[in-house]
Order: sequence, then structure tokens, then C-alpha cells
Amino acid sequence: MEEHLAGLRKIKQRHNNLHSLKWPLFSLFLLSSVAAVAIPPFAILNASISITIFVLYWRLATAECPRCGKRFYSLLQIAIGRMRVEEAVGSVKCCHCGLKMSELPEINETEMTSHTDEWR
Repeated sequence: MEEHLAGLRKIKQRHNNLHSLKWPLFSLFLLSSVAAVAIPPFAILNASISITIFVLYWRLATAECPRCGKRFYSLLQIAIGRMRVEEAVGSVKCCHCGLKMSELPEINETEMTSHTDEWR
């Protein structure tokens, strides 16, 4: 069971890396796109940002489930962005064997009784 927890922590870390860097990198990409029109070396910055974003998504997309060894997320989940650990912790699970991210002891799975519970 402990090896499952270590694998889930690794997946959660990759998830957190992606979501903490996604919007700053996207903003920097937009700014450097505008600047690249006037200053061509900014195109190199754009290429490096694009590669970084691709690598972050690729690492998350190819993360293996510690239980079954297959991909933890399906490509459809990644494409439509349904990978939120913090918002829907009970629904994040391996698309093959059903190993839940909420099995990590540091994630408390809370049950909501009404739609207003998420704002408390």
C-alpha cells in the first residue's frame, strides 16, 4: 500500500507543478508573442515556453498508476481539463483500476450536503 501512496504523491506533485505554472507561462507566452513582432529574439522565448508547457502536460499524461501500471489519467481527461485534485478529490481516480487520489492520507475527502458547503 505504501508504494501506491508514493506513486500517488508523485502524480499529485506533477499535477500541482502543471497547474501552478500553467497560467503564468501562458501569460508570458502571450506577452512575448506581442513583443516578438517588434523584437525577433522573443520568438525563441515563445518556443521555449511552448516546449515547457508541452513537457508539463506530457509528464502528467504519461504518469503511470502505481497499482495497475497503466496511464492514470485518460487523454480525454487531460484534453478537457478534468484533473482537478483539490476541487473534486473524490472523482480523481485511475481510469483503468479505479485507484483514487483521495487514498492519500493528506487529502481529506469531504462530503458536501449542499451546494453551499464548498464556500465554507
